[in-house]
Amino acid sequence: MRRRSGTARRHHARRADRVVRSEEGFTIIEMVVAISLLAIVLPVFAWTFRDTTSAASAARLREAAVTVADSALDNARAVVPAATLLTAGTVVTSPPAPVDLSSTVAPVALPPQQTTLNGHVYTATTYVGECYLQSSGQCTTTVDLAPMERIIADVTWSAPSGCANYSCAYVTSTLISIGADPTIDINPAVVPQPPTDVQGQYTDYSTVQITWTPSISTLPVTGYTVTASIGSATCTTTGATTCTLTGLNYTSSYSVTVTATSSAGTSAPSSPWNWSWSWGGGD
Repeated sequence: MRRRSGTARRHHARRADRVVRSEEGFTIIEMVVAISLLAIVLPVFAWTFRDTTSAASAARLREAAVTVADSALDNARAVVPAATLLTAGTVVTSPPAPVDLSSTVAPVALPPQQTTLNGHVYTATTYVGECYLQSSGQCTTTVDLAPMERIIADVTWSAPSGCANYSCAYVTSTLISIGADPTIDINPAVVPQPPTDVQGQYTDYSTVQITWTPSISTLPVTGYTVTASIGSATCTTTGATTCTLTGLNYTSSYSVTVTATSSAGTSAPSSPWNWSWSWGGGD
């Protein structure tokens, strides 16, 4: 086995010593760099976390304000008749900045209402006034045939950030008609349809019994009238579908028709039943 000389051993020891010192020095540098990076990154992370948390909190507060505003609008819409809201508040001369009443006639403010949601207090003020719906779809102060009632809900609350001077506001509005509510007549006033299947049976030279099928009508039929085409022979009923004509002249030919009457009026004549003694009866 070869033995190292004293010079070689001393040289190797110096190299090992340099390696250890070099490695120890590199580790210290890494720690310094890491600490420096943490000093930079941690504040940035803290700011980001704070901003994200603040934004989420502000969003939750706004969502609650939307709920309060919708409730205020629903409460106003529930008032019948709607026009009574116009006398329930005080006249507004200068509304708060978020509220625009420039297109509203004689607006009034209803008493503010406070609501607490998730530990936060919200104040809702409802403004009511008239406007007129234009063909453009805008509701303005220009008088037109479509008067509307504009309802505005202004909700305010305090927040630590996200709003000027820590005071936040949410404004929304809706329109409701203050005109007469439309009505639908499920039984429209339509005159009856003409009776059908008019038939006759003579009983002697001057008398014929007439029968027919009832008229179709949306309103109750109050009577029928049977009329002969010549002379004044006629008969009426209050709903029965048979009637006797008298005073006929056996030398004449007749066309007999029937009409139906309801509260809406009288129908057109039915198709005629033609009768002549020379024929021995009617067709």
